[in-house]
Amino acid sequence: MSIFSRSFLYVAFFLVLWSKDTNAQQFNLQGSASQTGAFTYTITPNINTQTGMITNIYPLDLLQNFTLNFEMNFGANDANGADGMAFLMSNVCNPVLTSGEGLGVSGILNSLIAEFDTWDNGTPRNDIPDDHTGIYADGMINPGGNIMDAATLPVCMLSNCRNVEDGQWYSIAIQWEYIDAVTQRLSVFFNGTLRTTSTRNHILQRFNNNNIVFWSIAGSTGGSANFQQFRLLTGNNNLSF
Repeated sequence: MSIFSRSFLYVAFFLVLWSKDTNAQQFNLQGSASQTGAFTYTITPNINTQTGMITNIYPLDLLQNFTLNFEMNFGANDANGADGMAFLMSNVCNPVLTSGEGLGVSGILNSLIAEFDTWDNGTPRNDIPDDHTGIYADGMINPGGNIMDAATLPVCMLSNCRNVEDGQWYSIAIQWEYIDAVTQRLSVFFNGTLRTTSTRNHILQRFNNNNIVFWSIAGSTGGSANFQQFRLLTGNNNLSF
């Protein structure tokens, strides 16, 4: 094979990989969500009673291990800032967006949720005063929906429980491990530190034995608000090239 032919093949292969990765970063937008950059999205403006969601149009295969890396910015209002954002996996490509303190995902059935909550709504929402994260099932962001491993309450997003409503970008990784046909684990990393896990037969219990799911980012404001943003660092690396 000539040098020209090999070079052409390398370029073609690179373009295929680039196209796959770029396509994997396409989202459907709902509510207050808007795209503000190449891979940057506003989930809610700093306005009361807003709810937004973006959903990746390319599904995930839960029979494969993957990690989704992204960043979130929770705004700069601390004492009067709300409500936070959530990562959602569900069976549908266009989940129903819900308003209020449920971060846009409350009530969505057949779902797995990692919350990033900046407002304390008290015991009914299984909240704590600090900015916190937890894992919940089937749209139930409350004690009944808690499916965290060996934890009855969510944990601080940062290990020192420092405020995250400071206008800064924070790195988040959602890691999925397919251990076997009856055991899978979802892990949430915040700023490079493991914060919480959920180990169950999620494919059966959450998704009716359907291993193909879609993922979304949602958020809401209420009587208090924040400028909440999402920025993607890598595409859907669960694709098979």
